[in-house]
Amino acid sequence: MKETELYQPVKDLFEGMGYEVYSEVDDMDVVAVKDDRKIVIELKTSLSMKLLIQAVKRQKIYEDVYVAVPFPKFKKRFSKDFKDKEYLLRRLELGLIFVSFNEKNAYAQIALEPKPFNLQISRTRSKKKRTLVDRELSNRHGDNNTGGTKGKLVTAYREKALELASYLRETDEMTTGELREASGNEKSTNILYKNYYGWFERADKGVYRLSNKGRSEVENYNHIIDKIRSKED
Repeated sequence: MKETELYQPVKDLFEGMGYEVYSEVDDMDVVAVKDDRKIVIELKTSLSMKLLIQAVKRQKIYEDVYVAVPFPKFKKRFSKDFKDKEYLLRRLELGLIFVSFNEKNAYAQIALEPKPFNLQISRTRSKKKRTLVDRELSNRHGDNNTGGTKGKLVTAYREKALELASYLRETDEMTTGELREASGNEKSTNILYKNYYGWFERADKGVYRLSNKGRSEVENYNHIIDKIRSKED
């Protein structure tokens, strides 16, 4: 597909709304004019970073800027990746136009309008996520990961499990009450019961010990256990 195939459907869309449409105006693909309002539309065959940069630069000339791309396939249209791109468009205050093609004709439709983005409202809606991140940061003992790492991460939850494991490694078996008192963690019983990492096993009612897996894997975290336990002294 060529970018030129997007032009006529976009032209028809804006002419249908009473605009005069001009193509290739000083490097801008399309400019639609109605009274005092001027709209820029950039045409591309995909929603790329190059297109977004181009569109943002057009905002220095006119306030309302759209990007026009072919209508994506159903699976892609509702994918997380595409939803993230739509969020970025809203964040950049850009409009989005889809151009659809079928056997009989091609037509364009507006998916997003270019309008001001309220960052404060966005942050308010993310309050729950921010609270979770704040809690995670406050419960960690230093920086025990490498940025960009995938897979096993040392989270605050893992640190709490490691602390419990360190006590069991020293005394073999402990009651849930003893572990709660030693660690100061009111949720220690829940960590033992869920046993997310497979490190614990129940020796008796309300009594836990390290599993063989726990004894083996906990040894890999001695440097982190030292950090956690040193803050108790």
